[in-house]
Amino acid sequence: MNNRQPPTYADFPRAAGALRDMLAAGELGFLGSAVSHWHALGVEAWVKHLRDGGDERPGAVVLIPHARDGLLIGPEDLPFCRADGRVTLLAVRQILGVGGVRRLAAAARLSPRLLRLWLARPGADAGEPLPVASVQDTAAGVFALAAMGAARLLRRRAVRFVVLDEGLGSYTDPHVKRHGPMLERPREGRIVPVRWLDGLLYAAWHGLERRIAAGYDVEHRFAFRRTPSGELAANGPVAADYAAVTRLGADPAAWPARRGRPVALVLPQPYSEARQVDAAAERAALEGVVRRLEAAGFDVWLKPHPRERAGKYDGEAGEWCRLLGGAQAVERLLAALGAGDVVVSINSTALLTARLLFGLDCCTYGPALLRGRQAGRLLRDAQGNFQTLAGLGVEDFDRRFGPLT
Repeated sequence: MNNRQPPTYADFPRAAGALRDMLAAGELGFLGSAVSHWHALGVEAWVKHLRDGGDERPGAVVLIPHARDGLLIGPEDLPFCRADGRVTLLAVRQILGVGGVRRLAAAARLSPRLLRLWLARPGADAGEPLPVASVQDTAAGVFALAAMGAARLLRRRAVRFVVLDEGLGSYTDPHVKRHGPMLERPREGRIVPVRWLDGLLYAAWHGLERRIAAGYDVEHRFAFRRTPSGELAANGPVAADYAAVTRLGADPAAWPARRGRPVALVLPQPYSEARQVDAAAERAALEGVVRRLEAAGFDVWLKPHPRERAGKYDGEAGEWCRLLGGAQAVERLLAALGAGDVVVSINSTALLTARLLFGLDCCTYGPALLRGRQAGRLLRDAQGNFQTLAGLGVEDFDRRFGPLT
């Protein structure tokens, strides 16, 4: 077994060069990409699926920075791939360089490569196709292939795109997604500083990426599936792979010690930061959740969302409430829970992950937030979409533990 140490690259061109060298040497049997912890789980579940199916080829996974928040994950977030030893992990801190001129120049260099990849028809299958797993309708995978300058290398090689879900965003109704501009990239993350031109460039890129992907076979590996009633259910073997790699990667040493009471894992979300709810109302709702859980006999584990401001819940910890920090993904914490425990949030993917992949009891306090001051349209639409997807599988917090307001 190779057991190679995962290298880290400061920018994407250097990582793309490493991928190109692997492809030319016949050492790239598959390629994946991940932006968030959930994506990392999806990639790990996919690699497990390949290994379970007898695919022993070496591969690579590129950890791509989020356009808004930068690099969110590292090689330590893919323990299954690290233990495999045949997977090279490339952590990328910059996609298009730093500074407007450098970023624009990098975009100019990549655009012709995208065009060449579009014009190069998929080659005849000369053996096993190259699977490329990514999120966002294969956009990340197309981008990786273009940055590798792989049109010539792939001319005699078939490619199959594997699309991983992005959590609830993959099942969100279009009328909710229209609020995307509210979470747009900050000025320093744009290709050009002018908002409308930046949006036009990104729209053109994504349109071209979709056209490129349409020329290849596409396979979807989503953890959830929609039922005829519109609710989500576990997607059979795919969900089982997600659950398995989550448990394999969980670190019991990072879990808080149990203290003889059932555990309530509380997962707030950054809606006041997004100006979707009054900060005072958000804090009051969260405090009410914690107090009622404590009164109901739970040991409360409160884990802030990465996008919430630092120190937001300082002072919240008490005798039966512990404030969790650290980089361990929420999904890894779910493996610490069992019968009698409960997961509480607003409308996080973690609620359905806990319910559908681990069979845990879950509650939403989103309806209570909607009764607060200045509840924004995004919060209202997101909560409505969540209620449709969750159905009756996620309880209303008020009904189980008493009204918050």
